Amino acid sequence: MNDLISLESIRDIENRNERIEILHKSILSMQLRTFEFGVMIGKELSEQKAELPHGHFIKWLNSNVPFISRMTANRYIRVYENQDMLREKLGENLELKKAYNLLSKKTEKPINPKNKTEVLKNKLDEHLKNSITDNRQKIALAKRKVLKGETLKKREKKLLEKDTIAKREKVKKAIERAEARLQKLEELLEKL
Repeated sequence: MNDLISLESIRDIENRNERIEILHKSILSMQLRTFEFGVMIGKELSEQKAELPHGHFIKWLNSNVPFISRMTANRYIRVYENQDMLREKLGENLELKKAYNLLSKKTEKPINPKNKTEVLKNKLDEHLKNSITDNRQKIALAKRKVLKGETLKKREKKLLEKDTIAKREKVKKAIERAEARLQKLEELLEKL
């Protein structure tokens, strides 16, 4: 940090315009340095993490650098790991805060219309599965009641009746398919 101008030496400059210019350039320089410092810290933390057994990094962090929170350490590491992309995206506007913002936007997954449709479809599928499961449970309960000789509620009776009719139709179709296959087998046997 030797190349940073001390505040005292800036205050000693007599020309106001020159003081403003130097202060402004110092701010810009410090902003750029925050990114570079963040990359350097991220590199150090990343290397330390790699050297430690799994699960020991947080303990090391708390013991050795308690002034850096776990979240901040993760941010530094992510800046280090993504520095090339950040340099490309931020160009001359390299600042640690902008890098954090860009990385947080990168991890947020915006829902585009295609994904939104897929998300809604998945929700609908899940709802249908739950509804089918609920109905199956209600039907099973109604069957048990009938077998025990208990009286069904109107809704239960209607649900069980609808399910029984649907199953009867399914069995009829299965029988028809089986009869068609049987007939083809009979025809084949006749030709032999």
